[in-house]
Amino acid sequence: MTSNQTLPRSDALWGPGVGPSPMTADEVVMTEFIAAAMEPRRGRFVVYSYCVSVLVMSFKRSSGIVFVPEGTSPFVAGLRYSLISLLVGWWGLPWGIFWTLQSLIGNTAGGRDVTETVELVRSGLAANDL
Repeated sequence: MTSNQTLPRSDALWGPGVGPSPMTADEVVMTEFIAAAMEPRRGRFVVYSYCVSVLVMSFKRSSGIVFVPEGTSPFVAGLRYSLISLLVGWWGLPWGIFWTLQSLIGNTAGGRDVTETVELVRSGLAANDL
């Protein structure tokens, strides 16, 4: 279906010639996207840590919030942050080694679960939208 094609609305629902104009294919796709985004998600929201060292300075950072769908390994989802720490985090003395190990252990355990916090924020935002 191309974006200029329209999908007719049911006359049984609206009556002939009554109701909104037909939806374009782009509007249908966007409506499905919004509906999927509004559905409760099954999975968890996780934050991973990583360490970056530059010369003798080391920085411990957190990833953004990552959604890990149900059935997906949180270890695999956090693998990129562990690889960053392994490649560029360990060589800053003394904190680089310590923070790299700390990041690797935390990421291997599945990261820091922030699902409750995200759900509280989402429910608070939904309550404020009313």
